[in-house]
Amino acid sequence: MIAAVDDIAVGSSKSFTTPNGMPAHLLRPAPDTFLAFNATCSHQGCPVSYVGPGFRCPCHGATYDENGQVTGGPAPTPLIKIPIKVVDGQVVLA
Repeated sequence: MIAAVDDIAVGSSKSFTTPNGMPAHLLRPAPDTFLAFNATCSHQGCPVSYVGPGFRCPCHGATYDENGQVTGGPAPTPLIKIPIKVVDGQVVLA
């Protein structure tokens, strides 16, 4: 389990670690929408931070939108999306 649905407010995020040890972020942009992304910048691997409604890399200033798409800076590719699903009020890996 990543988080209980009720523990993530709409418009917020939660950091978590994937089973293989990678940092990640869970977002809830809308009441019935949850998204998860690897928190590693595609430029040089620095950890990105959620700065609602998107992400920012503190190393070289790359920015991403809430869908993980590059919106600025030197990042060459989007953040890697992590498949998730909601089961019995819990957000879990798909």
